[in-house]
Amino acid sequence: MSPKKDDETVMDPSSVMELLSSEEQFFDVLRMRTMETSTATGRAESFTRRLWTSRALRADPQLSKLTGINIIAPLTRWLFQGICKRLVRGTPTEMEGEQLLEEGREAKAQEERHGRQALAAALKREEFRNTPQSWQGLRLLAPTRHTFPSTKVR
Repeated sequence: MSPKKDDETVMDPSSVMELLSSEEQFFDVLRMRTMETSTATGRAESFTRRLWTSRALRADPQLSKLTGINIIAPLTRWLFQGICKRLVRGTPTEMEGEQLLEEGREAKAQEERHGRQALAAALKREEFRNTPQSWQGLRLLAPTRHTFPSTKVR
């Protein structure tokens, strides 16, 4: 366990909004689906790149027909759909969930930005507090006696 740094902020557990079990499961499904989809996309893209850049396929007169874009695109689509058959199915509210997830990420980024701004302001305040000011070296002046012109009361 690492020692706690001074600039770390500790979140108050009571300030965290509790999610219902169903909401938590929904967001878990969204995260899994996003990860699985991005993995499937990566696999299909690497397959496409291997077909497109393969010198061995291009050198073979029979297999060189597979390296054309009109063949690679449908093959990649077929592979991606084959991989996606095993994935968790999308829900009717998936777009709304994605939007909520994105809003949450934006809110967290904004909170982190505000935290950095508050830390910078606190550092400036401390620097100002610790910097000697020009008036701090002066002695306290004694009050002077002012004489005012006398006014006659009638």
